Amino acid sequence: MAKAPRYIAEFIGTYVLVLTVGCNVLGKTGEVAVLSIAFSLMIMIMALGSVSGGHFNPAVSVALALCKQANFGMKEAVTYSLMQILGGISAGFTYYIFIFQETFNLQPSHEHNVFAAFGVELLYTTFLVYVVLNCASDRLCSDKGKNHYTALAVGSTVLAGGYTCGHISGGAFNPAVAIGIDIASAHRGIGWCAAYLGVHLLASALAAVLFRVTRSSEFSMPQKMRDEGGESGARDPRRNSDKFVAEVIGTFFLCVTVGLAVAAKAPVIPIAGALLAVVYALGDVSGAHVNPAVTVAIDVAQGGRKADVFQVNLSAMYIGAQLIGALLGFVVATAISGHSFHLQPRNDEATSAALAEFVATTVLGLVVLSTATVARPSFENIGAQVHGLAIGFTIFGLGMAIGPVSGGSLNPAVSLAIDVNHWIWGGAKESGSRAMMYIFAELAGGAAAGALFSTLFAHSQYGKERIL
Repeated sequence: MAKAPRYIAEFIGTYVLVLTVGCNVLGKTGEVAVLSIAFSLMIMIMALGSVSGGHFNPAVSVALALCKQANFGMKEAVTYSLMQILGGISAGFTYYIFIFQETFNLQPSHEHNVFAAFGVELLYTTFLVYVVLNCASDRLCSDKGKNHYTALAVGSTVLAGGYTCGHISGGAFNPAVAIGIDIASAHRGIGWCAAYLGVHLLASALAAVLFRVTRSSEFSMPQKMRDEGGESGARDPRRNSDKFVAEVIGTFFLCVTVGLAVAAKAPVIPIAGALLAVVYALGDVSGAHVNPAVTVAIDVAQGGRKADVFQVNLSAMYIGAQLIGALLGFVVATAISGHSFHLQPRNDEATSAALAEFVATTVLGLVVLSTATVARPSFENIGAQVHGLAIGFTIFGLGMAIGPVSGGSLNPAVSLAIDVNHWIWGGAKESGSRAMMYIFAELAGGAAAGALFSTLFAHSQYGKERIL
């Protein structure tokens, strides 16, 4: 394929993204601004991804080169980055000169220090690039060319970071965005784009390292075996260490988003977006449970259907990884935001909160099992694509519904880590018993989901994509 169309596509996609950012900020569109920006990135990836890969971000291009993606070296990454930066600058001058005749600076907010701003930029740029690598890199050994969910996953990371961090750093997560905004507002002062660029490139390198660690078994395979889709046999080629790392990282990004979202008093949207992105990025490694209740639901379902040996050791490893990732996520979120909290049922109505958590977690577990593990011939072309949306929408719908009652944890790792983190930062020590009530209700919900699934799908067969 000729290279010129790729460069033009990268220019156009980045131009649309930065123009959307500028128009939303200057147009003061409020809470829907993040939705607008995330959707613009999604549609550009959907529209132009087949031409250039849909990077629209120098951090993405550099990371793909670092991971030695086929036919994409560092020279190509530099060319892509220059076109992306040119697109960002052009968009900046478009909204400045032709639309609003005004600009804005990209810089840390006055209410937060530089540490917090650079911390969130590092976190969510790493998250975004890590998701791209896991969904779109041609070094993967499974379903090459079928990852049509990449746009949804990448856009969802913008939802996760934009709602939680926009008020701290501006939420760029992209050197082309930072440079485009800064150059357009040069008459008001310039310089922050250089600092943001350094943070974003560091995040690019960190994401590449995390990607290699997460998929060490795939990187150790001969290229021919990767091209053929793994070992082509019944045995899962991925090491348990890869699954452990995936669960730690996935749960970490979910929980750091929960912590920052609560501190920012954001809606449930960023939490649902983070989970959706994690499911699509890591589903083919560990199943992306990131929730002990989901792991319990799968164990109960597998035991009830006698489809597999009850994998106690593997499940314990998963739950341990989830607890580690959750605690790390909340500790980092508190370090950035300065805000910790504990679980608090509405009006201290513990029974109502426990019942809400039980019912919601049961529904979540049933959705995971019925969308991610059942072979459905009628959904042959999209079956592997829909489960992330279903799971993310479940968190959005039920989180909104029971949030006022229980807080909407739906995850024993989240419930325990919230109170442990609160204790670490000097919060109330007496909240541990409340966490245990949540954990019991959520694990019971997971077990109930597994039992319901075994009854409802007794005659169905697991699909090729196993989640454990």
